[in-house]
Amino acid sequence: MLDLFTWYRRNLVETELYDPRGNRVRFLETDFVHLIKMTNRYGDEPKNARMTIEQIKSGRIQLVAGRFDAQRAQELCHARTIACEPWRIVPNWQPLGRANPGEAYIKNIGADNDPIYRVLICGVEGRARRPVTIFPREGFSAKHLAGQLWP
Repeated sequence: MLDLFTWYRRNLVETELYDPRGNRVRFLETDFVHLIKMTNRYGDEPKNARMTIEQIKSGRIQLVAGRFDAQRAQELCHARTIACEPWRIVPNWQPLGRANPGEAYIKNIGADNDPIYRVLICGVEGRARRPVTIFPREGFSAKHLAGQLWP
């Protein structure tokens, strides 16, 4: 867990990332808990993310199967390129959650004839964007791409 968190901090938190419109995409240390969908032994996300991060740093929390979402943890490696070099930026189509108002950054990490889409949902905080979740997506309907914000 400490290695994954160290990578996250070094590559996403401690770097200044900007989307193509010049908005800062800001990852916080405490967002790590939600981004990998970490859970406690009761299956709930820890309520105190700051304390959870301190426990990760001290080595008290280990990477245990079933206590985090492996898919979401693997998707973190795409976060920088999705945020800085998206294929499209559209309004967040998910009505509930932490990113309202929000934006969906979409990136094709596959080939044009065989697309593999990844989506980074960010909350809007003035000229800053705060990542909330990242996930794969098969495709998009016209409804999802409506109101395109970029390009």
